[in-house]
Amino acid sequence: MTVEGDRAVRENSRKYSVLKKIARDYAGERVIVMGDMNAHVGMLGEQMNRNGEMLDEFVNEMNLENLNETLAEGRVTWCARNQESAIDYMLVNGRMREIVDSMWIDEDEMIDIVSDHNMLVLECKLNGRDGTNAKVKKKKWRLRDAGWENFQVDLSERRWEDEILNGVDELNDRFVENVKNAAASQIGYVRTSARKHKSRPWWNDEIRDARKKKKETE
Repeated sequence: MTVEGDRAVRENSRKYSVLKKIARDYAGERVIVMGDMNAHVGMLGEQMNRNGEMLDEFVNEMNLENLNETLAEGRVTWCARNQESAIDYMLVNGRMREIVDSMWIDEDEMIDIVSDHNMLVLECKLNGRDGTNAKVKKKKWRLRDAGWENFQVDLSERRWEDEILNGVDELNDRFVENVKNAAASQIGYVRTSARKHKSRPWWNDEIRDARKKKKETE
């Protein structure tokens, strides 16, 4: 979302209108709304700003849950110039909440994402129809030592809007397509083989041990 100001209110109102349509159209599915909302809702003791009010109104109207407030381990999502803020959020609907195990914010910057924002991590359980863990074979992104700067440049240079696009659904499809293609080009996948092989993406034993030690000292 755009930062504060009269222009920001107008732009963000249009953006929330798009998000509301998507949330309504997919109300029967598992929905996650996440990103940099530039919204202060008082999580760090600060005064709620207009973006925070708009975020709160959106959450209540769409009957979503703000996991930053109800579940997350950690609060600070942005840190720069000796300042800290909570401006990035993860919102879920009821169906999505059913499979959420935990959420944490990388306040200690254990994962380098080449940004002044901290990574938000959502851990979910994926079950089959019979309640057992579903074995889904899918490609894994090579997130460890990923070229995030190249990814950002690649993503910014892709086509986003033209006269061919017609409506919110096509714009959303274009967004998903661009993100996937930029990631495939600049990040790539972890190689897998027929035999069992433990890959080492960004979530590894080093990060797991560091988080365990942090919890023990709290």
